[in-house]
Amino acid sequence: MGLIKAVTLPLFVTIITLMIIPWTSFQLSDAASALVVPTQFLIIQAAINAAKSGNTIKVLPGVYTEQITITKSLVLVGSGVKNTVFKAPAVLQPSQILDGRADIIELSNNAKVIMKSL
Repeated sequence: MGLIKAVTLPLFVTIITLMIIPWTSFQLSDAASALVVPTQFLIIQAAINAAKSGNTIKVLPGVYTEQITITKSLVLVGSGVKNTVFKAPAVLQPSQILDGRADIIELSNNAKVIMKSL
């Protein structure tokens, strides 16, 4: 009976460790792959242009006066609805993609975008 307990406990700990390490590594690598505005990129559009589909863009507190175009699936995460604000420029440029409409945020190319805390 003692031999079974002696083998079972280390085996159990090993299995739990193997289950936790990949999840933890994924969480750390996901956080490390976030692009940060304005630390790494001064404007949101620059971060969007540099991002790969599926990336997360973290937007630090501030008022961002810009018109943005998103053509890939992304996650945009702000620092709270009162802290991270999109503001339209004085003049919006007509879209070259969407029949000349002028929107502050333009999505195209079947981009799926999740926006949180903006």
